[in-house]
Amino acid sequence: MEINIYLKRNKRIPPLLLFLTILNIGGCAYKEVSLSHQKTERQVSCVGFYLDWHVSDQTVDYINMHCAKDLIEQGYQLQDVTLLSVDFTVPEPPKGKQWNQSLAAEHYESGLISDREYGNVLGALEVAYYDKLEQAKVLKKTGAIDQARYEQLVEQAETELTGS
Repeated sequence: MEINIYLKRNKRIPPLLLFLTILNIGGCAYKEVSLSHQKTERQVSCVGFYLDWHVSDQTVDYINMHCAKDLIEQGYQLQDVTLLSVDFTVPEPPKGKQWNQSLAAEHYESGLISDREYGNVLGALEVAYYDKLEQAKVLKKTGAIDQARYEQLVEQAETELTGS
């Protein structure tokens, strides 16, 4: 059986790349955190997904709690209160540096930060990245910036996220 999946410009994905992508999905996490509001009887969810062999669960927990924090301030209550006891502190980066995925991976692989800390760093980086993308979209939509500046902001956000 041959699988043909096409990318932009009709480029075929090589079978090896497809196999590695499917294999890599084994290191992903998807979690949902439900919250409810007593006064309005409204229920909402924060849904996180992250792909990483080592700490995808911790990263998704961080992302979901970031979402839930805003809702908790609006009067919502977590249905799974065990997350409230988790330490979501992001460790300080090395002096004179800022966290990015590359630097965090180096520190994790060297044993300088724990699984939880690594997951928290990656979660914080993801949250900051998507916040920057959203801000850039709003600026572009309102006409405050042009396409070229928008692309610069997106590229800058990606560089800050990955470290390269």
